[in-house]
Amino acid sequence: MCKSGRKPSSISRCIDMCRWIALAVLSLTVVACSGGGTDDGGIIGTGIKLDGTASSARAYASNEVEIKARSGERSTAAIANSGRFSSTAVTGSGPYLLRADLGNNEFLYSIAYDNGIGEADRNIHSYTDAAARNWFAANGLDIDAEFAGSQAINTLPTETEIDAILNGLYAIVAAVLGEYNLGGTNLSNTSYDANGSGVDLYLTNNPVLVNNGNITIIVTDQVTQTLTEASTNIPLSTDFTANDTQAPSAPGALRALASASNEIVVVWEAAIDNIGVTTYQVFRDGDLIASTPFPVYTDTNLSSNVNYEYSVIAIDASGNSSSASAIATSQTLSDVDTQAPPAPQNLVLTPNSNNMQISWSQTAISDVAAFNVSRSLGTGVSNTIANVTATFMTDTNIMSGTEYCYQVTAIDASGNESAATPITCATTAGTTVTTPTNTVTPTDTTDLTAPLVDVSNMACTETLDNDIDISTTLAAGCYLANDGITVSEPANLTLQPGVVIKFGSSEGILIQTGASLTAQGTASNPIVMTGQETTPGFWNGVRFFYSNSNRNILDHVQIEYAGGSIDANIETVANSSNPSRVSISNTSVLYGSEYGFDFQNGTLLDKFERNRITGNVQTGIVSAYTVAALGSDSTYAGNTTDVISVRNNDLESDTTFQRLDVPYRLGDLRLEAKLTINPGVVMEFTSSSQLFVTDTGTLIATGTATDPILMTSTEATPGFWDGIRLFYTNTGNRLEYVTIEYGGAAATSSGNLVITANSSNPSRLTANYVTLRNSQSSGFDIDTGASLQQFDNITSTGNAVSGVIDAEVVHLIGPGGNFVGNTEDVVRVLSGSTDTDVTWLGLNVPYSVAGLTINARHNIAAGATLVMDAGSEIFVSRDGVLNTTGTAGQPVVFTAKESTPGYWDGIRFFYSPSVGNRLEHTVVEYGGGGTANAADTGNIRMTCNNTNPSRLELVNTSLDFSLGWGLYMDTNGCITTEGANVTYNGNGLGSINLQP
Repeated sequence: MCKSGRKPSSISRCIDMCRWIALAVLSLTVVACSGGGTDDGGIIGTGIKLDGTASSARAYASNEVEIKARSGERSTAAIANSGRFSSTAVTGSGPYLLRADLGNNEFLYSIAYDNGIGEADRNIHSYTDAAARNWFAANGLDIDAEFAGSQAINTLPTETEIDAILNGLYAIVAAVLGEYNLGGTNLSNTSYDANGSGVDLYLTNNPVLVNNGNITIIVTDQVTQTLTEASTNIPLSTDFTANDTQAPSAPGALRALASASNEIVVVWEAAIDNIGVTTYQVFRDGDLIASTPFPVYTDTNLSSNVNYEYSVIAIDASGNSSSASAIATSQTLSDVDTQAPPAPQNLVLTPNSNNMQISWSQTAISDVAAFNVSRSLGTGVSNTIANVTATFMTDTNIMSGTEYCYQVTAIDASGNESAATPITCATTAGTTVTTPTNTVTPTDTTDLTAPLVDVSNMACTETLDNDIDISTTLAAGCYLANDGITVSEPANLTLQPGVVIKFGSSEGILIQTGASLTAQGTASNPIVMTGQETTPGFWNGVRFFYSNSNRNILDHVQIEYAGGSIDANIETVANSSNPSRVSISNTSVLYGSEYGFDFQNGTLLDKFERNRITGNVQTGIVSAYTVAALGSDSTYAGNTTDVISVRNNDLESDTTFQRLDVPYRLGDLRLEAKLTINPGVVMEFTSSSQLFVTDTGTLIATGTATDPILMTSTEATPGFWDGIRLFYTNTGNRLEYVTIEYGGAAATSSGNLVITANSSNPSRLTANYVTLRNSQSSGFDIDTGASLQQFDNITSTGNAVSGVIDAEVVHLIGPGGNFVGNTEDVVRVLSGSTDTDVTWLGLNVPYSVAGLTINARHNIAAGATLVMDAGSEIFVSRDGVLNTTGTAGQPVVFTAKESTPGYWDGIRFFYSPSVGNRLEHTVVEYGGGGTANAADTGNIRMTCNNTNPSRLELVNTSLDFSLGWGLYMDTNGCITTEGANVTYNGNGLGSINLQP
């Protein structure tokens, strides 16, 4: 290594003799340029470095974690906007009791342990709280009193003891963790952001509730939002580590309900166990067909006219099995079920400060597949919060000192929903808690210890050989690498704190397969790799070439002026079969001639935390599989182009896009697995690209009101990219607080949001507070077969047309939409039929209807306007019912695109005998076209005879400007009733062809 002629075996001695003068110079330079700092890698004075995340669905009364050492000393750690907290100055001897303040003398606890090198990682959430409280209660201690006292804590559990309790809790929810793709995850020390996704989503949906000295574990199916209790009122002092031999009770109230011609929904009430129920086994005709942690199962691909017998057994975390439930028998559905169950009754609320207990009663529960529980703040807009199979639930995602109002409906297996209970309200205990404004942000650079030092004037006295094939350690000093460095198998190159390497032109450091690089500096004594000239691109940079070693570590390293022939300061060469692995933390990547970093597909980033990527031409480029590893506590801004490019990918495994301080730039992205997009993420799509969600993919993009998600294009031009397409994906897709703009470029079925589906291949989506703007075509384009669990608070503006939707799914549009400001302010309804009972709401724009066949009850609400295409017709069949409920101020209007008599054919009642056919405060105009004989036409045409009557009631209704009659009726069998204020104006042949 040293140019002294020494053999490799003398490398360390050579380096030791060379290091002293350079080390002194480097130490002075680093301190002068960095302003000092603390050692982020270990012991700081007498304290430890503490890291973790604090998660709670409730607000914190303080944005600091309180820390009390076993020896009595107190410290604090600020909670960042990401929920993460960190302190490098935790004093006293451990273990350390951690506390997050929820207000009203309520706290979440956790216990952290020194790992032996001056660091401790421990999160704070409901599971760590339950484990800590459980240990204190089992030992006859008061955790609140122990924390509040000024003295040392007499005793705390060992890490082994507290982990055993946590493992007991995790065992209860093991199957649920698997459903959330978190199987085997240790929630107490895994790294995550409190951002509504991943671990945080799990903790929000599946909390442990400690109330009145008891533990209840609530679990939620994230697809169906079915909520149940895995553990119910277990005494806080229960030994979760003991050998449990007590079996659960049998599941109750088993119902097998026909839901379709080939499927049956099986639901039951949760079993009760002394510890907790982890899963249910479902049996059909005595054979085990499924296991699920939730009290609902849909059995598919069944035959008609066959009796199926079901039973369910509950299993606890120790493997104890309950006796079987009562048997429930059912056949598949033979006829369309349109009758809803009776409404629930006797809704009762019991408020606490941290939860609301809700109960109700239900007659005819044997027909109920689920209860839909809705909640509002006060009497505001009500939103569904859960489905349950029992007649009670506990709502934990609430604030103290706040009024909440609830309603409950019963739903059968065919989706028929009962009337709601009366609104019932109650105020939770305590005072309202609002988390103080947090001054710490995930990308706040003021607390980064990634180095910014100037070594340009440092003289280097030693020259390095370019080949390293045995493990080598470089001690602190300044070195020249004129010919670069190649580390070959099986060597490891270790760079100690204080190493500076200056590379020659177009040279770099290459870590080959089987070799590794360990560069671990400190905040006050970093490692620097730079060029011999301070010119971007002067040297090539650091390249990991299929090097899959956990010894590849960059910590407190500065890499600058690189990016020559490899186009990045740091590059990994990898693929799925030959990965490269590296851990990068507290590292500055500066002044690159192209990308700061380039992580290819197959790169395993064990860590990417608290880095500084700035001064480069572009921040970085990664594969979609590597995106999830990019930490939100790093800063990526200050480059010529502040963007992280994501290579085109077919995404075949779950990943997450975290919020960074720069956008992601993408081409085509095809989802064949779950993509989670966190609040605040900005995604820029290139020309003609598309986010395509296949039948096996899931898109979960859940922003917040203050941190929405933006999906845009690299140019602010309508149609610059194709937009989002859900393609026969019947999974838990969710868009919330998302803006999608400048899409709609596809030739057909185009829009910012396109849902491709049919009755055999549905696409499922929950959309709430979504903005669709500046599309070249429509804001949204939705096929029949779309399963819209929620499509509300949608803003569609700046597009060519507000939206396009199939007639069968129009009723799924919620009441909170805003569809104005487009070139054509209409929701365009494609010709089709409604075969189930539906209601079309009054929107703030008209429906533009190509034609409609009504084969079930079709309600049209006040304020709705239907603008009909030329030659179109609304056809009410024998089984159909048309009922409009306008008001004097908000009538229902059926009109034409052009104010021309006969422009459309009108409304035809074809042997429709229902007394439900009723038009109230309704206008029908410019119809009467469509037949060769104008004498048979009208705005309303009734086809009937004595054997097959048609029936219609008109109240406060006007039939105007028909080419033929206002109302045309066949000679026999037409039963019409005119109430008050029925008028006929400007009809070509008169008011009614047959006077009643």
